[in-house]
Amino acid sequence: MLRIDLRHPRNPSPASQRGTGNRVLPYALGVLCLLSWIALWLWLAVRLGFDDLAVALVAIGAAYAVLSVWRPRWYWNSLPLWGLRRRAGDRGAVIASLCLCVVLSAVGVHRQIRLDLARTQCATLVAEARPGAARSAAYQHRVSLGPTDWLRKSTVSCRDLLSRLP
Repeated sequence: MLRIDLRHPRNPSPASQRGTGNRVLPYALGVLCLLSWIALWLWLAVRLGFDDLAVALVAIGAAYAVLSVWRPRWYWNSLPLWGLRRRAGDRGAVIASLCLCVVLSAVGVHRQIRLDLARTQCATLVAEARPGAARSAAYQHRVSLGPTDWLRKSTVSCRDLLSRLP
């Protein structure tokens, strides 16, 4: 006697569909947590006088590191990571993610160091300049921010740098 199995993958039974529920909620909560994490870091950056882009890069790197180690399902099964996991395996995906975290954080820290050096240079120029045209020229002097310039303007004036001090 031939039996037909109605629980074929194309025709799943209602019991096998339990638990599939709302798949948007974990993604939405994850994105909300990430955005609030980055907003907290940016708020601290403004309060403490750090560069917002540098702090955002460090915050994104830290969040990405936590997600890579913690591996929540909504993040771990996302399409980009799924492709990386398929090519490099789970351990390779974690290592690649952590390397990206280190690079993001290093770029953020390097940018902050370059800004601090440029601020010091500008403060010295302005302090040594006499009042009048020389001081105005010192404020107009442009300072390079180094190799992280692809994220923002390649140079910034001393007036802009010194006006951002807390």
